[in-house]
Formats: sequence, structure tokens, C-alpha cells
Amino acid sequence: MNLYKTKSFARWAKKEKIGDDVLKNTIQEITAGMAHAKLGSGLIKQRLPRIGQGKRGGYRTVIACKENEGAFFLIGFSKNARSNLHPHETTKYRKISRWLLEASNRQIRALCEMNELEEIR
Repeated sequence: MNLYKTKSFARWAKKEKIGDDVLKNTIQEITAGMAHAKLGSGLIKQRLPRIGQGKRGGYRTVIACKENEGAFFLIGFSKNARSNLHPHETTKYRKISRWLLEASNRQIRALCEMNELEEIR
């Protein structure tokens, strides 16, 4: 399974000190059937733990995910900064999710070369 994070998500994760291992574990949870909220079009809202506090006081992420194929971390936010996505944001991220999940390997590589996506290894 190929895992990616968007440029803005990568910046946010670095600032919050969220490592790639945490992101990989999150995808393992989702593939094991422990997705917190399925928003349609392959879009999932999933909790991430805050260091030393666990998931309850942690972060929320929005991920475009196609089972056993790939996942794209789109946005992350602290639970205390905002409670949820606005309906117009959900619509926007569904469109992005559909596009990314249908994109060819060539298109994904091009986005990586332009530094719009970063592969999680």
C-alpha cells in the first residue's frame, strides 16, 4: 500500500511532531476495520494520538483511502483548535479524495516531483 501526505499536511505534522510511524499505524488501524468516521468517496476522518495524551485529547486527520491500494493524508487539526470539518470542506475533500484515488501512478509521481505530495516510507 502506498502512503502519501500532502504538502500542507506534512508541514502541519512536522510542526506537531507527528512522525511517519504514527501515520503508518493509523492506516493499519483503518485497514483492520477501525476507521472512526467514513465520510464517503474514500474519505475517512481518523483520530491520531497526541504524544503522552492518547487519542482522546489528540488530533483529527482527514485521509483519502482506497483499501489495500493507497492513502493520502489531506489535513490534520487539533481537537481543541476545531471540533469538525464544515460541510463545504467535507464536499471539497470528497472531490480531492475521488481525484487522488483515481489518479494514475504517473500523475501521483508528478505530484511528488512537484513536492505537492510526499511519500511516507
